[in-house]
Amino acid sequence: MAALSAAHRAGKLRMPDEPGPRDPQSFDHLRASLFRKSWVVYAKRPFGGPEQVLRYLGRYTHRVGISNHRLVALDAHAVTFRTKNGKTTTVDPLVFLDRFIEHVLPHGFVKIRHYGLLAPSNISSHYARARAALTSRAVTLPASLEPSLPHDWRLLLLALTAIDVAVCPACGARAIVCQPLPQARAPPVAA
Repeated sequence: MAALSAAHRAGKLRMPDEPGPRDPQSFDHLRASLFRKSWVVYAKRPFGGPEQVLRYLGRYTHRVGISNHRLVALDAHAVTFRTKNGKTTTVDPLVFLDRFIEHVLPHGFVKIRHYGLLAPSNISSHYARARAALTSRAVTLPASLEPSLPHDWRLLLLALTAIDVAVCPACGARAIVCQPLPQARAPPVAA
């Protein structure tokens, strides 16, 4: 209601029955009727459970509504594209645009990006193995790797995973460090 009021004050919202540019009484009447309305949110349990809902929403928060490789044909009269199950569907271009626009994020919103274990390519393989490794046994750090003593991530990685990043996985030679690697940066944010 506050956003509607602010939009009306700024002249961005105009009531259909307003005679002039902005009629405060017309908007006040609508606002009063909205406050009198008993708003009830009805949300029933999803058929496939919460996992299905997350998978469905994840397709829109992590990807574009439809990727280019699914577009089969396009002309002034029809757009043909492949559906998720491999079949093709043909719709009017305006219907296609209407459906596509529903999946475009509003200004100021950014798509969710995941890196590392939560990256889409790792979620089905590496992530499950990492979760299993975390729940299978508790890791105790040796006294030489207490959190207050070493601050070198390479030693901690070696202790936790037995992966020595100073050894080349292809030839087995030890790396010679000429200068430290730059600090990792955070993912970019929308302006």
